[in-house]
Amino acid sequence: MAAQLERWAVLGRAVEKLLDHRELLALKRLGGGAVASVGSPRARVRQILEELARSTDRSAALAHVAASGGPRYGVNDQGRLICVEPDGTRSSGVMVDGEFVPDDDAAASRTGT
Repeated sequence: MAAQLERWAVLGRAVEKLLDHRELLALKRLGGGAVASVGSPRARVRQILEELARSTDRSAALAHVAASGGPRYGVNDQGRLICVEPDGTRSSGVMVDGEFVPDDDAAASRTGT
């Protein structure tokens, strides 16, 4: 599960790097089928993704993610999902209904405390 989440996170970061603001908002608002509705032909999207896959320079994408001010997610050595807050605070946890739940809160909700 964590590997799938990381794979989708990488894809999401790549798409954010390659689409303009209007296209990105349309994708977020309408879901995956929005690419055609914002005037980006399927072939162009494929070309952009292929260019990204060939590129080894991730500095622009990393700078964009850091500038967003939101948390970043990754996986630790044990395969646990990690949330890194903008202030550098790190916590492990799980995703529940699209929201990150730290391990302490997740354990409390499972035990009813």
